[in-house]
Amino acid sequence: MPRARPPSLIVTASLAWLAWMAAAPCARADDKQACIAASEDAQQLRIDGKLRAAQTRLLACASAACPAIVRQDCAQWMSEVVAATPSIVLGARDAQGRDVLAVRVSVDGVPVGDRLDGRPMPVDPGVHLFRFESTTVPGVAADAQVLVRAGEKNREITVTLAIPPAPAIAATVGASGDAGAPRDTAGAARSGVPALTWVLGGVALASLGTALAFDVAQALDYNHLHDTCAGHCPPDQVDHVATERWIAAGAAGLGAVSLGIAAYVYFTRPAAARPPPPPRLGLAFDPLPGGGVAGVAGSF
Repeated sequence: MPRARPPSLIVTASLAWLAWMAAAPCARADDKQACIAASEDAQQLRIDGKLRAAQTRLLACASAACPAIVRQDCAQWMSEVVAATPSIVLGARDAQGRDVLAVRVSVDGVPVGDRLDGRPMPVDPGVHLFRFESTTVPGVAADAQVLVRAGEKNREITVTLAIPPAPAIAATVGASGDAGAPRDTAGAARSGVPALTWVLGGVALASLGTALAFDVAQALDYNHLHDTCAGHCPPDQVDHVATERWIAAGAAGLGAVSLGIAAYVYFTRPAAARPPPPPRLGLAFDPLPGGGVAGVAGSF
């Protein structure tokens, strides 16, 4: 009985090509359904006030694999959600009003960090419970329940922690009889965060958010023109895309410059003023023939 001949290379390649052609429409259909589902999820999350989760879904439906009309809608919604997402700046002070940095913070029971750094943090609008716990003094904590409003940027939330002051350094009497004043060996302390740093940080945050929104918008518009009228698009639509690209670049540059200046102002802020040392007094005695002279000497 003659043996069957194996299929030729041409036949095998043809079968593989036909299989790929049959699977490609299914893959494209799946991508389209995923884009539509992402846009619908984003809208529902936006209605529910979960703006940070909505941004994640909007990035998915604004990808190049999605249909042009879906990408355009998602880009518009993204700019609106970014503008509506509030941000907060967390802080803590001790009883003397000094900044405390070694603080563990949780928002609605979810840990967000073990040290305060003064940077803005995005949150969803609504009522949140903030808990601040000292990482150096066990048992010292404070809570703050705050209503954060949509569109509110760089809202300061600062609590006072009941951290006991450092033990005072006892005065000592030297060999010369002078009372020694407490000495500070820790070096000059820096003053608080300058107001200009907050202002420039807010400008940087707003500028970078604007740059992101316009960059996504111009990418979507460019892809739309490329898909529909490449080579013969109306000049006004081409100019519109160029304007969006220019605004995105300008906003990104402004955000970077503002952030750099804010960092410079923060790290070059002057040292906090020190209180003058207390006066030191001493008793002096000079012996003389038949008696002596006593007196009080000191520095003020």
